[in-house]
Amino acid sequence: MITDQLILQFGYLGLFIVSAIAASIIPFSNEILVVAMPPLGFTPWIVGLVATFGNLVGALTMYWLGFKGVDYVVERYKIKKERIEKAENWFQRWGASSLLLAGLPIIGDPICLAAGAVHMRMPKFLAWTFVGKGWRYILILGAVEWIWSFFS
Repeated sequence: MITDQLILQFGYLGLFIVSAIAASIIPFSNEILVVAMPPLGFTPWIVGLVATFGNLVGALTMYWLGFKGVDYVVERYKIKKERIEKAENWFQRWGASSLLLAGLPIIGDPICLAAGAVHMRMPKFLAWTFVGKGWRYILILGAVEWIWSFFS
């Protein structure tokens, strides 16, 4: 299968790059790689860490865009101002702990953008976002392991 060959050829580096893209402004998904890699012989906890760090790099791009200025993001990427304002309000209400939701599709990226927009300190952003991105892969890989246990 072509997908298997690509995964084996690019391995963890490919997963890192795809994960970084998936957490940036570009709509993309890395879940298929995360799910496919352990059955192909890749170590699940390394897959989870690599995907988490890749997502963290992508989240940094969102943070940077928010830090650079919301008006820049709205104008450049044609994102509705209301969506960004909603994310900022959410972030103002829940603070850094809202980054625990950074791993969720659709809402995670705007939350990272909002963290940049309010100029959250970088070390705090990285710590909360790492946890927020990491729990997602723990759940995904745990579910895959559990499902595979029925077939082995």
